[in-house]
Amino acid sequence: MPMPAGSSIFIIAAVAGLLAGCRTPQGVVKPLPEPQPRAELPPVPPMEGGRDYWVAFQKNFRDFTTDDKTSGLKPADPLQLELFITGSETTTGYVEIPGLRFRKDFTMEPGSVVNIPIDSAAQIRSSGIVEKLGVHVVADHPVMVYGLNRRFQTTDTYIAYPTENLGSRYRAVCFRWLQNDLLSQFVVVATDDSTRVTIHPSAT
Repeated sequence: MPMPAGSSIFIIAAVAGLLAGCRTPQGVVKPLPEPQPRAELPPVPPMEGGRDYWVAFQKNFRDFTTDDKTSGLKPADPLQLELFITGSETTTGYVEIPGLRFRKDFTMEPGSVVNIPIDSAAQIRSSGIVEKLGVHVVADHPVMVYGLNRRFQTTDTYIAYPTENLGSRYRAVCFRWLQNDLLSQFVVVATDDSTRVTIHPSAT
């Protein structure tokens, strides 16, 4: 149920009083039974990652901003697209963007993190158009991959799922309209040729 601010103090005090004991109709304080030990939860298995990933970078917010002095447009702060790759084994691999002829090889030690700067041209600016801007990560041992899409005061990050863990049905949770140049968006990355995509909007 909803609780107004400050109600947690009262509830904690009430619970503390109950834990001390309860009063019977005869006025005798009867101790409460000892709490039963909690069952131990099974350990969480470590995330092993994968050897193959396909990811993408959506359009960041505003390539131009309004100059406070002139009221004209000026370029926004520089855009940084990056991948962070980590794993528990000595690993070699590469990151490629076929549509940009971009490739970066990497080698990493167990437990280390490799940072791969991505060409800002990989940012997807279009809407409803198929472009070859998917980012492909390949490694010879399982790794975890994180993406960063950064611009001053507007930064996004995500954890990537290995190709083998991907599916074919998804639900995108989006904001409602905020303003004309601040709209909800999602991107679909195909891992196989001739992939057909059907989108069922729940709102217009």
